[in-house]
This record gives sequence, structure tokens and C-alpha cells, in this order.
Amino acid sequence: MFERIVAAIDNDPDRSGRVVDAARELAEAFKSDVLVAHVRDLERPAAMVVSTARGGATQPAVHLESEEQARQLVEAAVGWARESRIKLIPLCPFAKAVFDHEQAFHDVLG
Repeated sequence: MFERIVAAIDNDPDRSGRVVDAARELAEAFKSDVLVAHVRDLERPAAMVVSTARGGATQPAVHLESEEQARQLVEAAVGWARESRIKLIPLCPFAKAVFDHEQAFHDVLG
């Protein structure tokens, strides 16, 4: 059903771990691949950002420098979903916020 599931993570190791775990669980259920994308968290003060450098941490396959790049990733996923006639389930908090705000993307929500 899903060819690839994108797990967008930020610098919060607990939240990132939960997002990656959920994406892996879905990927296993649907025999899909997981792409982990790191989105630099620009909204938090540096003092609140925790390093993800820990044992067993998932290294991101993609590193996005801005919120605009992250939004472009979501928009590209929506375009791909429309072309492929599949539905998406946004697991990433950023992607979910984009979907909640952007009514035009609701046609690809699963």
C-alpha cells in the first residue's frame, strides 16, 4: 500500500524516537521502506535543543535547513501521492501541522 514512509524528525530525541518507531511499525505492516528526514527545529531556543547523538540513534537520510525546505518535502509527497493515487498519514508533527492548515492537501489524507 505504501512504497515509502517519510519520518521527519527534529532535535528532540524522545519525539524523534517515537516518530521513527511508529514509521518503522507502519513500514513493517505495509512492507514499505522508511526515509528519515531531519528538520532543524528553528522555533526553539538553543538551550532547549537536545543532541540526538546517542547510542543507537537513527541517522537522518536527509537534513533540511529550513521550514521552507520541510514544507517543500511535504508538498512533493502530496504531489507524488496524487500521481500514485495513494493516501498519506502524516506522523511527523510538522507534516501534520501543514496538513491541518492546508485544506488543499486533504484529498490525500488516509
